[in-house]
Amino acid sequence: MSELAHAEGATAPNPLMTSTPIRENKLGGISYQTFWRYCRDLGFPEPDVVVNRVRYWRESTVDAWIVARTAIAKSRKAQSANTTGA
Repeated sequence: MSELAHAEGATAPNPLMTSTPIRENKLGGISYQTFWRYCRDLGFPEPDVVVNRVRYWRESTVDAWIVARTAIAKSRKAQSANTTGA
């Protein structure tokens, strides 16, 4: 086995994804337009790679954004509960 193949096998795959699998599999089936609103208004990350005008995101980039958005939502919910409960 070559060193390159061994090194590649040592890390988990981090596939590139277009907006379609992101929308359908990661973001609950949202529409194309809603996805671009996320990009514009909610800070969805810029694509990691652009090839022939096709945008690609690494799965880890998308997952990190989802985790961050979930944390923000939980924080806002907790702040809201503290404000209304006091």
